[in-house]
Amino acid sequence: MSYDQVLIPVARVNDLPETLTWVEAEGEKETATPTAAALAATLSEAASTEALFSIVPLQATGEALFVPAVYSAAQRARDVVLPAAFAAGYAVYDPQMRVLLDPRTAVSGHLTTQRFGSFPTLSPALIDALLKATRSGDFLVAEREKLWFMQCYDNGDGTFALERRDGAEHDHLATVATSAEQVGDALRGWLTGDDSAYRDLAWEVLTL
Repeated sequence: MSYDQVLIPVARVNDLPETLTWVEAEGEKETATPTAAALAATLSEAASTEALFSIVPLQATGEALFVPAVYSAAQRARDVVLPAAFAAGYAVYDPQMRVLLDPRTAVSGHLTTQRFGSFPTLSPALIDALLKATRSGDFLVAEREKLWFMQCYDNGDGTFALERRDGAEHDHLATVATSAEQVGDALRGWLTGDDSAYRDLAWEVLTL
């Protein structure tokens, strides 16, 4: 059993069904492009001292690169693969989460969850996928840097505890969101610097 990631050049990324059709066709090719081969070599080298991938060395097909991780090393593999792919101009499709992570819409930071581990990036698509999968008691923390975050907790009754901190030690605010959609709007706005979706919520200073 493996945890899979599929690396796709951003120039080939369209809507998800079309992109996956392209991936399937690309998988039939026998020769890798220089860029894909170099990325495969970089990731294989990163795994030379630890058991990350089910297949080593990794082999690209055409422009695409399929990366099967040892399931017990899924988190570590994600932490290695995503930054390397983004730096090379590749998006990453995670079939387990059914989400396509595109460096063109991502921002630097970390996203941590209750059940799905953490991701070394922040993106609207990732937030949407995780919120769709949320259950009672789940949390999600989107963090740009220390003391700069927005997080939510599923209360199990259709509402979410929503908190944010904008960089100051004393500036820890909390409110209650009435739906996953409201949380998603707030988080996506927070990512892009547009506070219109959440600035008028009933924020209160949180004291711990």
